[in-house]
Amino acid sequence: MFCMIINRIKDFLDIKNLSVFKFEKTIGTSDGTIRNAIKKGNEINSKWLVIICDNYPELNPNWLITGIGEMFKPPNKELPKVSNSVFTPLEKDLHEKDLKIKNLEESMIKLKNDFENLKREFLNK
Repeated sequence: MFCMIINRIKDFLDIKNLSVFKFEKTIGTSDGTIRNAIKKGNEINSKWLVIICDNYPELNPNWLITGIGEMFKPPNKELPKVSNSVFTPLEKDLHEKDLKIKNLEESMIKLKNDFENLKREFLNK
């Protein structure tokens, strides 16, 4: 059987233990808009879907519209906050390593030049 969006809204309200009145106030509908839609089995205007999802970010919009997937979005795994005191020594280490790399590259160029000069000297003898 086809399950309407309004039925999923009702399921969401039941799971969250939210009153229809409080839900209507939160999303800014007129008193009775959602209650009457639930009672009469009517769908609501699509503009309310965006407002519902904005006010209830844990609600999975795909589930709300299609009924596919889970009612709630999976929780976000937040990365731990890292203070600048952790980055400062790392930045210093990176800078030192960059300088070492630059010096090694310069040494390689000098060694290549020295090798080419020695090679020429040897071949000219």
